[in-house]
Amino acid sequence: LKGPEATALYGSDGASGAIVVTTKKGKAGKATVRYGNSFRWEKVYRFPEIQTTYGRGTAGVKDPNAVVNPFAGGNQYAYFGPKYAAGTTIYDNIHNFFRTGFSQRHNVDVDGGNEITTYRLSGSYFNQDGIIPNTGYEKLTIGLSGTAKISKKFSINSNVTYSNSTTDKASKGAGGYLLNLLNYPSDLDVRDYQNADGTRKLYRSNSAALNAEFDNPFWDVNKNTSQDKTNRLAVTLTLNADPFKWLNISATTGIDVYSQTGDFLMHPQSRFGFAVNGFYTLYEQNTKNLNNVVRATFKKKIRKFSNTLTVGFANDDNKSRIEAQRGERFYEPNFKSLNNTDPLSLFAKTTVLNTRKVRFFGNYSIAYNNMAYLSFAGTREGTSTFLSREVEKDP
Repeated sequence: LKGPEATALYGSDGASGAIVVTTKKGKAGKATVRYGNSFRWEKVYRFPEIQTTYGRGTAGVKDPNAVVNPFAGGNQYAYFGPKYAAGTTIYDNIHNFFRTGFSQRHNVDVDGGNEITTYRLSGSYFNQDGIIPNTGYEKLTIGLSGTAKISKKFSINSNVTYSNSTTDKASKGAGGYLLNLLNYPSDLDVRDYQNADGTRKLYRSNSAALNAEFDNPFWDVNKNTSQDKTNRLAVTLTLNADPFKWLNISATTGIDVYSQTGDFLMHPQSRFGFAVNGFYTLYEQNTKNLNNVVRATFKKKIRKFSNTLTVGFANDDNKSRIEAQRGERFYEPNFKSLNNTDPLSLFAKTTVLNTRKVRFFGNYSIAYNNMAYLSFAGTREGTSTFLSREVEKDP
């Protein structure tokens, strides 16, 4: 939905439009089992052009330590030296970095029922290995839905969905793998990113400090890791009543509860972790969203004029609590745990986000002979946000 209709029905949440998803329902008849799958391969085939003629240096003079700092974001390799000597091995670092991504999806469902009740049980599994090394996404979803006709004028619909997902992410932005990959010297193999003892390999002889040289892209995606895990349960119950042919009344109650945990590690030998000998952050977010909607729809055709009027009431109660911790100064460089950081560096923060919304809405549309249409929509919404009484700011 777009425009005033979306805003009227969904309030401020639908000010920019709303995507309405209708879940599948069971069909009357014998139980039917279905299975489907899909497999997908992904490969990067368009790359930015980079020059591979001139090597590192300044003013035409070869200097492996030459750098520039055009945006005050750190020293980048400078390629203003002489042409690469004949016989120099030129590595295709961009192609060597990206891998072929692969994803698979498996769906299975069973449904059935009779003229009074129907049911549908479904399961879905999705797994993706990203085109960036050490990235991926995995999700398991289980759903159960059912319908019941209590009488000719009264019915119940319900839906329960549980999902569990894990996301392995890479860094981005300034100092991330992509910009560093584009600037990486073509006469060096980007895959050679660590020494025999597992420490970070540096290529500028005058950059003894680990924060003076940007991370190798492979070092970044393998050592500076980030992951999110989400467990989610959504339950919806809808009551429908049709007391007259021209009137439908529905009441929907939905609850969405999820817990999300995540972490981010910056290795002690990485450029952004060197100053504090590495840091590790993690968080846990618990959210409960409760939604209630009651609406009545009147439909009446008078000669060639079709009239539809929808009025309703909705309220939302959203509560989130985020517990975050951070530790610095690793004892063991390759062990991911807050217990592996200096206790004096530990930092914790609690964030509480509570919001309640109440909304009255209405929409009237009239059509003449299915040729001309006119609609009016309006909504009145109130929002209450949890704040500190003493200092008038978020707690």
